[in-house]
Amino acid sequence: MTNPKIVSVCLSKLNGIPKYPQKIVEVGKFGINGDFHSGETNKHAKKTNYDRQLSLVSQNVIDELSEKLQIDLSAGDLGENFLVENMGDLTTIKAGTRLKIGKNVIIEITKHNTPCVTLNKIHPLLMESILGRRGLLAKVESIGKVKPGDSIEILWRKI
Repeated sequence: MTNPKIVSVCLSKLNGIPKYPQKIVEVGKFGINGDFHSGETNKHAKKTNYDRQLSLVSQNVIDELSEKLQIDLSAGDLGENFLVENMGDLTTIKAGTRLKIGKNVIIEITKHNTPCVTLNKIHPLLMESILGRRGLLAKVESIGKVKPGDSIEILWRKI
């Protein structure tokens, strides 16, 4: 991984897809302020929101799926908060890995993101095509602002 960085930061006040690219976002204690998935309670499962505060997707996956399915996927289309590049397809990153984004934000990966059927509204084969590669879910360790171009540093990697 050479020079991993943030390509886009996205949020949506509503459930579902897409999320919308922003110039900058404020990462609070429970996710991106103003995003549907942010908050102390997971609105889907009606439980404490410890493992689904943020989502990350790789630009490589967006590019590969766009070509394979002959569609034009853009930042936020897969419901991600952070679109990242130069980190591969994210499948090798395990729960417990900690990332520093920009100057202050630290997140801990909690699990791989399972694709949901909502993705098929973009293309009928999208959910099937992205299985195992939807990206990562994370919780916030340290708050701050994140914008496109911010660097990503792996502070600790679980093997």
